[in-house]
Amino acid sequence: EIFLVCQKNIEADVPGIDDMYEIGTIAKIVQVDTHEKGLLRVVVNGIKTAHLECLMDGSDLADASEKLPAGYYHAVVTPIAEEEIASEHEEEACRRNLLQLVENLFSRESDKEARLLIHLTAISSVKELIYEIAQHINMPFRNKQQLLEESNIEKRASLLGKMLSDEIEIIKVRY
Repeated sequence: EIFLVCQKNIEADVPGIDDMYEIGTIAKIVQVDTHEKGLLRVVVNGIKTAHLECLMDGSDLADASEKLPAGYYHAVVTPIAEEEIASEHEEEACRRNLLQLVENLFSRESDKEARLLIHLTAISSVKELIYEIAQHINMPFRNKQQLLEESNIEKRASLLGKMLSDEIEIIKVRY
């Protein structure tokens, strides 16, 4: 497992703990592809949201076999318990509201948007639906971080609903 956390300032070449958001994702590496010029494409599957407690650069580790290369860190994290939605009816209402907002956002449907909407419609869990929408919808990074930091699923759904509604209003003004 790895812990994924974003930098607050992408300009920092060697970020420290103060340069990182405190909330991130524990993930499993699913696939690694090597591309030209030494670039890697890493596909991960998020497992759990967690709080970053501390970073160690490897010099803090007692076992010399665990020493890390420069720029790599060992993270100590605490998983965050998420508050689920109280009832099935409330969950289904949240799910339908989010799907309706995404459908409204896709007013000029392309084939890609139509396929994504079909994919999203098949998701029954609001928690998973939120993650999928956030992954596929173009929105500012700080909004995605806000969603990650909200541990109450119903509040997270409401927050995403507001973000989608705001985006729909912006599109209306633009056209």
